[in-house]
Amino acid sequence: MNLNTIIKNIGINAKEAAYKLANTNNEKKNEALDNLRKDLKLFSSELIKINKKDLDNAYLMKLSSSMIDRLTLNEDRIDNMIRSLKEIINLKDPVGIILSEWDRPNGLHIKKITVPIGVIGIIYESRPNVAVDASAIAIKAGNAIILRGGKDSFFSSQKLNEIINNAFSKAGLPDNVVQMVPIPDRSAVDEMLQLDSYIDVIIPRGGKGLIQNVKEKT
Repeated sequence: MNLNTIIKNIGINAKEAAYKLANTNNEKKNEALDNLRKDLKLFSSELIKINKKDLDNAYLMKLSSSMIDRLTLNEDRIDNMIRSLKEIINLKDPVGIILSEWDRPNGLHIKKITVPIGVIGIIYESRPNVAVDASAIAIKAGNAIILRGGKDSFFSSQKLNEIINNAFSKAGLPDNVVQMVPIPDRSAVDEMLQLDSYIDVIIPRGGKGLIQNVKEKT
């Protein structure tokens, strides 16, 4: 299966998941996030061990100390992710809020209500914790998400994606609400940027080069 087909299938699955998630109540979304909070603690040692693969590769590639620091997962950083999840769980459900309402002269009553965006694509580089933060915020707001981490954080991001999906599945969320592009090559980013039929918003999180590439090719 070629890269174009792989990315397109991810987009199709995300769009279907987004329709289902849009009708999921806040209690179930919070249950999923609470599962993730517990599982991050449960699998913290395993996650740190897998993160070492990315760190070993980073040292071999002679990445800068700041890059290696951004790549590093330890107990403190996992605890920070857990605290962030608690904060997101405690937020009011952003879906279904009435922003304004008015009556028309013909008697029609109109309401402006918040709804999910649909499918969000996030492209990030070396910070593996983005997988958790972005997934949690997207799900809270009723959106499916496609993650594309950089090759520097490949192993850590893949493990986090596995933990996220297991936690969300236990809560009964639709399949494919969180997907990760399994290919670290930069050509996968270009393919994502062409999926305007399936991805509603692309968010680049990284350096100027990444942001410029997204601006030019989306």
